Amino acid sequence: MVLGAGYSLWLCNRIIFGNFKCYSILFFKDFDRKEFAMLTPFFLLTFLIGIFPEFLVHILRPFIFDIQ
Repeated sequence: MVLGAGYSLWLCNRIIFGNFKCYSILFFKDFDRKEFAMLTPFFLLTFLIGIFPEFLVHILRPFIFDIQ
């Protein structure tokens, strides 16, 4: 399933952007420390919710089911 998803992304990239050109890598820039610092809490929160979803469900349960 993972290989199929990877192949689909590769195929869409080839269809939309054409063949990969090596000189296009020269214009690509990784994100810097400021962007990394901004994205780290989102990565950690996503990871923690994926591992411990009951914490979020426990908080949201009264609002979802309207328990009084």
